[in-house]
Amino acid sequence: MTRIAVIADSHLPDDSDTIKEEVFEWALATAIERKADVIVAAGDLTAMGTMEAAKRIKQKMDATNLPYLITPGNAERRSPEFREAVLSEFKTSASFEQNSCSILVLDSSQQKLTDNDRKQIVDLVSRGQKQLFVATHFPLASFPQKDQGFLRRLLADGIIGVLVAGHLHRNGTERIGKGEYHLVRGIDPDKAIGGPPDCVFFDFDSKTQYWQRLDSDYRIDWTAERSDEFRDLLGFSCMRDSFGGIKDAISMRVKSIELRFECTKNISTETLFPLLEQWRAKGGRYLSIHLPDILWDLKNSKVEGVKQVKTACEFALKIHANRLTMHVPRCPVGLICKNTDIKNKMLDAYADALKRVLEHGITLGIENLHRTPDEKIDSTRGFGYTPTECLDWINALRKKTNNDKIGFHFDIGHARNNAPYSSVYSISQWFAKLGNLITGYHLHQVEQAPDGKLMNHCPVTGMFGPLISFCSLFIAWNENQIKHVPMYLEIRGENAIKSLNCFRQYRTETKRGLEY
Repeated sequence: MTRIAVIADSHLPDDSDTIKEEVFEWALATAIERKADVIVAAGDLTAMGTMEAAKRIKQKMDATNLPYLITPGNAERRSPEFREAVLSEFKTSASFEQNSCSILVLDSSQQKLTDNDRKQIVDLVSRGQKQLFVATHFPLASFPQKDQGFLRRLLADGIIGVLVAGHLHRNGTERIGKGEYHLVRGIDPDKAIGGPPDCVFFDFDSKTQYWQRLDSDYRIDWTAERSDEFRDLLGFSCMRDSFGGIKDAISMRVKSIELRFECTKNISTETLFPLLEQWRAKGGRYLSIHLPDILWDLKNSKVEGVKQVKTACEFALKIHANRLTMHVPRCPVGLICKNTDIKNKMLDAYADALKRVLEHGITLGIENLHRTPDEKIDSTRGFGYTPTECLDWINALRKKTNNDKIGFHFDIGHARNNAPYSSVYSISQWFAKLGNLITGYHLHQVEQAPDGKLMNHCPVTGMFGPLISFCSLFIAWNENQIKHVPMYLEIRGENAIKSLNCFRQYRTETKRGLEY
């Protein structure tokens, strides 16, 4: 029997301290433990095609002492200055033979077959090899019609017994004539759709000419106590209907809620106070207020929004909120990062606006923002789209106010819907860089609209996908890489309740790890 371990789409950055690194090492250890004869890496091993990540990956694969084949993905071509060096670093033999089975990797990193790919297949067939295992990065549908037809004919005739592809971050199987076409969701905990990271094994019995697929999911040692803690800290943001949101929190015994200040103006204190007391009586513990923005008025070269924030802060004190969320400054990145005078004016404005609540010891989380589709990728874009920008602002504000209760409020959806920065700074990287400063979370799913644009604040219908897999949150939480603090599902309307129930219904077991 021949056993092939397939890994794909690890998207490892240069940083070696993310949970992606742990999952990658798990996949290699699983290949060793399950006695794989060869490892096939089906592309997008790196996040940005950088040499530092490529060398580290190669060293880890060498350390397994198992033979391996690598085929590059589109991610390996993302950094033109490193492209040739990375492709050279990942250069392996294209084929491996054992027990009448030939394993072949095809370079589909440019979404097509090369002439050399076709030649290798023809050569193997001409040598009498009638059972091929072929791996590419891109799936069949991404290839030109000519290439699709070529591979499908070989599958239909049984010359290719199994064709495996990654890239889509989801599992799938299709029978094509005598052959089988498989998709693997890969091992990126930020992106794996439909389940946790998956190291996939294919067993070939040379006597029966039979292939068998075996999926090996990453498991988390998630204790009952940790599960209860997670659920206790999970709540929602009352995005538009504050009154209805608090009523829902009471009936569902939700301990963490967030109110948007602008959505509380039409509720009298005579109505709001008793409602909040009911919520607290039912176990409510974490009340957060989402403050208005402070911005730089480009036309008049001055700070705006301080008065509104002060009013919101007085409201927060009045209703005994114990947490606050506030965006980074609404200011072009080129101005706040390059113009010291403007940065100091913004710091003065924040310190002035927040003075009263900080004096009362209320925790403040500064929230990351994201690039919109219409923004240019230059100095005119907004601020706070990268971990470094957020960290620098938090540190500067801490120093300005001499207050260490200022931390980071992480909006996971903003980090995911943030092209092109979402490729450079994955959710796992945000965890690694700012996890110890996190004071709260905004959770929501990101979806793609018919016009191709990504939309935030969409309902969560499952833990794994379509664009955000919460597996990385679970792993980072379980390993204490990130703070265990309130989480608010920031989702519009009744979908917030449905999303909360989706999380609550997610089962965890001490012995078996995460269930889905």
